[in-house]
Amino acid sequence: MTTGTTTDNLFADIAAISYVLSDTWVGNAQVGVWNSEISVMGKSMSVQQSHSTDVYDYFLIELVGQSSLGVNQGNRPPAGYSLNIDFITPNEPPPPVELVLSSPDTTVTTTTYTDSISYTFNGSIGFSPSGPSVSIGSSQTITNTTTSSIASLEVLNLSGVNGSAAGSWEYIIAAKSLEAQGATPLLGQVLVRRPHSSEPLRVNVEVAVYFSNKHMPAGLDWSGVSQYITGYQGDHMPPLTKGNASVGMLYTRMLDAPPLPLSVTAEAVG
Repeated sequence: MTTGTTTDNLFADIAAISYVLSDTWVGNAQVGVWNSEISVMGKSMSVQQSHSTDVYDYFLIELVGQSSLGVNQGNRPPAGYSLNIDFITPNEPPPPVELVLSSPDTTVTTTTYTDSISYTFNGSIGFSPSGPSVSIGSSQTITNTTTSSIASLEVLNLSGVNGSAAGSWEYIIAAKSLEAQGATPLLGQVLVRRPHSSEPLRVNVEVAVYFSNKHMPAGLDWSGVSQYITGYQGDHMPPLTKGNASVGMLYTRMLDAPPLPLSVTAEAVG
């Protein structure tokens, strides 16, 4: 169901760190089998902007995959899915992580949707495609775009809420659409930065599926999933959160820090 095209310029020269997050939950008497497979691609570089002694690490992280919830039990088709990604550096105190860009943006029901990021740096850039660090001067642009075909889906971008560095999306499924009956393609990517550090960046990825909590009995077996939330109520809540239940899987992976640009000034590391 998913078709993709990706265009990299500077990032085409940077080795990707990739993980596949794949799980199957067998379901229970009310919820069918849940399958999820998400590829996590990470690329990093260090940047010293022109006329500045500060050096920042930039990380591009893209999530591409699909998720499906069977409806053979309890007649509870998926209301939608969510992707969440946040970041921790495992030292004390960790360098603050800042969200620079996130994609896809909020959309209305359509037949395709795209995550697309483009950003231009002007200065010295350090990265390591293989072996020793390579440093590039002057202005460089990074772009990364993936497009997926869908039947009927709305995307709600909740990234950066309350100033957080987290990337967060809800994928809202139209009732009786192809997505409600099969696999839904999921896309999301963020560009984040932090002050340069030799510490790895810890990436936490959560994938969740939402479904109706109406008349759901107590005492069901939810073993095998990282969370079970019976339902949400209240005003001013995202569409999938209000009136639904959810189950989710949480994964943690590490992304290595990029090397410093070769031309970095002494003040930047002193």
